Amino acid sequence: MSIQLYNVTDADRSTLTADPISIMKKAGLDWTVATLPIVAVGDDGAAFSGGDYRAIVRQDTGSVFAVAKDGYTSIQNHELAELCYEITNFSGTSCVQVGSLNGGKRVFFQVDLGECNIGGDERDTVSNRFFLGTSHDCTQATTGGLNSVRIICQNTYMMALQGMKGSIDTASIRHGAGSKARFAMIQQWVEAGMGQAASFNSFCNTLAQREVTAASADVFFQEVYNSMNGTPKATGRGNTRYEQVLDAWRTNLWADTKQTSIKSAGSLWAAVNAVTQWCDHERTVKGEDSNDSLRMESNLFGVGSTIKQKAYATAE
Repeated sequence: MSIQLYNVTDADRSTLTADPISIMKKAGLDWTVATLPIVAVGDDGAAFSGGDYRAIVRQDTGSVFAVAKDGYTSIQNHELAELCYEITNFSGTSCVQVGSLNGGKRVFFQVDLGECNIGGDERDTVSNRFFLGTSHDCTQATTGGLNSVRIICQNTYMMALQGMKGSIDTASIRHGAGSKARFAMIQQWVEAGMGQAASFNSFCNTLAQREVTAASADVFFQEVYNSMNGTPKATGRGNTRYEQVLDAWRTNLWADTKQTSIKSAGSLWAAVNAVTQWCDHERTVKGEDSNDSLRMESNLFGVGSTIKQKAYATAE
């Protein structure tokens, strides 16, 4: 498993090479995938066709990403970059990051949607980004949605936003016939994402104004945990895990209060970030060797995103 990220630099901007297509090349994503017939050769030399199934192959390395049914439409990296370029043009924003997971099975771009100070403190800043990604292994449609990042700790909030009442769901286009024709919908997604960013900023500032005590923070943590796992047993393994997780969240809350010395310290906003800090940087993800790719994948698309969603729904 691997993760590959390229963050746009000031040098990129000064040399006018910060456009998504240039950054895609700098990120090492200037390759294509092919959808090829599947053929099996028996011991007698006879060849057998895979029928309606095709192999999705990364052409520069020959890696087989997945097997898909006939009718699957590949969205190439350069097509995603061109789509991202259109987004930066009509939104007047810029690309800030390009990345890939698991050897290129997932590819994504992030576009700047502006920043917001939380609690009126310039040290506690949330960077709002529009996430645009696709997969080459049939696990994800072409997806777009708001993904905000708290700068001071690099906690991410994508998918968690879906737990907020009245928010839009992350939108997606399946890899099938007519998928590329539906790219025009992306502009609607970005416009919705901008509106959602404003709502999210307001929501975070509301949380930053609400103080929590050790006791009330514990109530919040317990509700988040129970919404994920159900009420723990009085004794046994489940209870041990419950105590371990809550202890980690308690530690993160007061570490946030002590280390950052920001106006939102000791607030419900800090309590939410105690959970997201654990998800993004501390939680053990099964099968993870490098503590990078699988955790990031989980935080964007899997269990980690669900935990964040529960934290936001509980805080709301």
